[in-house]
Amino acid sequence: RFDVVEGHGYGANFEYGFVEAGLNTGLLYIKIPNQTQSDGDFIGHHSWALRADWASTPELSFSGEYIYQSRYSGTHPKGWFLKGAYRWNDTGWTPELSYRYAHFDGDDLSTNANEEFATIAYGFTDYGTWYQGEITGNYPLGNNNLKSHMVRLQLFPNDKITVNTIYYNFTLDQPNIFGDPVGTTDWGDEVNLMLDYSINNHWSLSGVFSWLVPGEAARNWTGGDKTWVYGMIYVSFSL
Repeated sequence: RFDVVEGHGYGANFEYGFVEAGLNTGLLYIKIPNQTQSDGDFIGHHSWALRADWASTPELSFSGEYIYQSRYSGTHPKGWFLKGAYRWNDTGWTPELSYRYAHFDGDDLSTNANEEFATIAYGFTDYGTWYQGEITGNYPLGNNNLKSHMVRLQLFPNDKITVNTIYYNFTLDQPNIFGDPVGTTDWGDEVNLMLDYSINNHWSLSGVFSWLVPGEAARNWTGGDKTWVYGMIYVSFSL
């Protein structure tokens, strides 16, 4: 999916919490210098990120982040998201319903410059946080040239089981995929079903089933129109 790039960078992170207001804020700076790779030069950038998490009540919460990049090539890509969530704490299975919109700039092929948001590195904190879609985010696309609407329902039947249902609507910011024109920005709709079971203090089990109904952009890129289906069972052991 991506070219393998080995490089270096540095940065700083500052966080401050307003405890009584239930608000946590953060400011991040990262510098990735220009670097020569085995397959060519990698153009570096500066990134500034401002983020906030606010628990306005025990049930209602909001979060968001805005990232501004300044590439040494002269372009200024942006990425951001806004999310709201509500949890019914006094209801059986403690359901939580959330909505998130995320946007990452893409490259306009009509210009000589590259305006695409530069994804630096991935991690994992929760489903849908870094990898948007068990199919879309894990395989064909990344966090650039992408716009997504996410609706998520999370259930907690007991202290050992967590159930997630996530719906995504994906569109491209620019009508191309890795520089290949596709004529439209409609990538598709994806549904993810996940169940996590903590068996005991050492063993855990996760099951995932997902499907993606490809939009016109995905069909033009792949040359096919069948629904994409994905499943996974993951067992982990820790001491």
